[in-house]
Amino acid sequence: MFLTRNEIQQLTGYKIPSAQIRWLQKNGILFRVGADGYPRILLSEVEFQMLSHTKSTKHFSVQETPNFEGLYGRRRQTRKELPKRVIIAGSYFFVEKSGKWINLGQDFKRAMAKYAEIVDIPDGVSTMGDVMDRYMKEVAPLKADKSYHENLLQIKPLKEVFGDMRPDAIKPIDIYQYLDIRVKQHP
Repeated sequence: MFLTRNEIQQLTGYKIPSAQIRWLQKNGILFRVGADGYPRILLSEVEFQMLSHTKSTKHFSVQETPNFEGLYGRRRQTRKELPKRVIIAGSYFFVEKSGKWINLGQDFKRAMAKYAEIVDIPDGVSTMGDVMDRYMKEVAPLKADKSYHENLLQIKPLKEVFGDMRPDAIKPIDIYQYLDIRVKQHP
């Protein structure tokens, strides 16, 4: 859930904690300082920053081909169904980029509905990611708890691969390739 000291060193390029902290502050990455003076960074924070940076440099362009590399990244070890920047600390919280924590409540379904309001998922649909976001905002919360949790787990790898594609750009061969990879990963 947290980056290791080695991973923080690789990320920042610095060994000394004070230099790491300066770099993290300069780059807008949320962290807390432990009693030992070393920064503590949630993996989800780094993932969010990397995805935000990637999307901003692309100027929100859409892909023409699936991103199969998205299936091989490092993932949360627990509560994999939670969106990035949502943390459990007695209750569900959304951590804004500024570091402000917003309490989403203790009920999972209501917390996810409030999360969808906060991140303001747009109504316009131009990519498969938009379609999936709209589904998770409007349809999934109406399902039974178990179905909703399963949808959350199922949508993550789909979104990683097809999220930046236009719906009409997806070909049957893309879906077959995706299924072949998923079967090899989870026999």
